[in-house]
Amino acid sequence: MSGASGYEVTLQRSAVDVARLVPEWEAFLATDAAEHCFFQYPVLVQQALGDPRQPCEPCIVVARRGGRIRALAPFRLEATRFHLRFSVLRVGSLPMRALKLAGDRLIVARGEDVGACHAAIFAAIAASKIGFDLVALESVTVPGDLWDFFATPAGPFRLIPAAARMQKVRQLRLDGTFDDYLAAMNAKTRMKFRRRTRKFRKDFDEQVELRSVTRAEDVRPFLDAVDAIFPSTWQARVSGTRPRNGATDVASLEEIARRGWLRSYLLFCRARPVAFVLGYQYHGVYHHDETGYDQALSAHGPGTVLNQLLVEELFARDRPRLLDFGFGDNEYKRILGNVEHDACAAWLVADLRWRALIGLQRGINGVYDRVRSELVRRGLDARVRDLLKRRTRGTASPSETPEAEEAKE
Repeated sequence: MSGASGYEVTLQRSAVDVARLVPEWEAFLATDAAEHCFFQYPVLVQQALGDPRQPCEPCIVVARRGGRIRALAPFRLEATRFHLRFSVLRVGSLPMRALKLAGDRLIVARGEDVGACHAAIFAAIAASKIGFDLVALESVTVPGDLWDFFATPAGPFRLIPAAARMQKVRQLRLDGTFDDYLAAMNAKTRMKFRRRTRKFRKDFDEQVELRSVTRAEDVRPFLDAVDAIFPSTWQARVSGTRPRNGATDVASLEEIARRGWLRSYLLFCRARPVAFVLGYQYHGVYHHDETGYDQALSAHGPGTVLNQLLVEELFARDRPRLLDFGFGDNEYKRILGNVEHDACAAWLVADLRWRALIGLQRGINGVYDRVRSELVRRGLDARVRDLLKRRTRGTASPSETPEAEEAKE
């Protein structure tokens, strides 16, 4: 379809159409595209589309001018549920069809009019007959292209943050040397940083090893180790566990490794894996995607030590320009990061009924914020967080709500 903007916009709705688009998509990322992220590369999008655990349909929106891609938005359509929650407690649930964007922005060609590209793509989505209820944006940078475009109400969609409070995305710019990085910390933090790692090594008789995982042949042993660690993590207590070394996971990570993007880590103590980080490095950015540690060793701080050793290793070898910790205000992110920005999960909503439901959830979030503030004032917040963790075992995913991120700290 063509519009007044001069862009020809098409929607790729089948796996065959997406496969045909891939060579042009890859060439666009390599030559013309401005900033984009690891999760928007075609092979990653295709892996998500082919995951049998979450059936979905492709909806790759492409804006061309003069026959060349000028902007691209990799969406997928999922049949899922909208959960009403009080913190991590589910109080209601409705079926919905969500159009989910991979990554935190549309991919726009360098020098292109960003606003015009956004207008063309979202007009095409609104005019399509996809049959979705909501557009789900898992991470919107504030301010940023998406946030700025929807700041002035125009067209059928309204951007509504999922939570009343903004979250922080914490990052580390790896400028200079590791010693320069430590020198930029205040003296107390720097001393704590060094002392914690030394003590950890001493606690385990110097039998501590950080192993990097980058090769395809290392993927299955890595996932076996993750499966050994994960049942003992706080994440397993909150959201349950599942095997990580199935055929889908192994094939996905092996392909990522073959392309040179896998960069994950295991921490061993006395030859036993006790903590892991699943991470990727793409175009100079290290994505710290998932981490976990054996809670039986929590008094020794294995998760913190793993992340400290990881940062030191990133400075020492194949240094990225940026380490992205993603959402969350965990202590280790505050200590290790040196830059931050506001961000939010958000919905794009056209239907008034869904606006009302999202408004109800935001109202519940507001009540939660007031209750939490009072609990903090009375010194009861830690006790309530422990209770919530026990109550939500196997029922809630920490990534589903901003409040769940706080419940795990």
